[in-house]
Amino acid sequence: MLSEEISVKQRLVTATARIFAEEGYEAVSMRRVAAEAGYSQMAAYRHFESKEALIQHVCADLYQQFATRMMAEMAKTDDPWKKIHLFAAALLRFALQYPDHYSLIFLVRHPDPKVIETRESLARGFLAGVRETVSVLLPPETRPADVDAALRRMMASAHGTMALLLAHPQPYALNRTNALRDLETTFGLLLGRGQAGSRS
Repeated sequence: MLSEEISVKQRLVTATARIFAEEGYEAVSMRRVAAEAGYSQMAAYRHFESKEALIQHVCADLYQQFATRMMAEMAKTDDPWKKIHLFAAALLRFALQYPDHYSLIFLVRHPDPKVIETRESLARGFLAGVRETVSVLLPPETRPADVDAALRRMMASAHGTMALLLAHPQPYALNRTNALRDLETTFGLLLGRGQAGSRS
């Protein structure tokens, strides 16, 4: 019975993520989500008290999945440059495997302040781990504000590349291989090397 309840909840979450990413916040309704998931509206309300609660759960759940995957990849090595390479590769893999999820987490602006705060709170925890690796790769005298700036530029480059790859790859001749190469090159330049993982 418990496994059935989890399955119902997961299907509702998956349907919500798809509708939100493809059609926006206004297109999401408890009736629509329930129908897409193959359940009654009453079943949806048994798991979530409102549309806002459902979307908040979706955003938190998807970001947690993303952060867990990224940190697991980076934990595979102690070499900071290899960590950056694994991070770039895992980010690309997640975006291509779950494009709707990636868009919902990073590319869709949510109107509910509670959802934004939940997402930002999770982001702070995840980025703290990435920031630690970035700080190791920069010169010891680098100011904290400059570490933050390097991380910010890395993430801006990453999300920009993913947005183009998911939505407009053809005009830029962008594919999985050169997207990863672009990320590694940009990360390397921001962190003081020609390409992440290269040795001088």
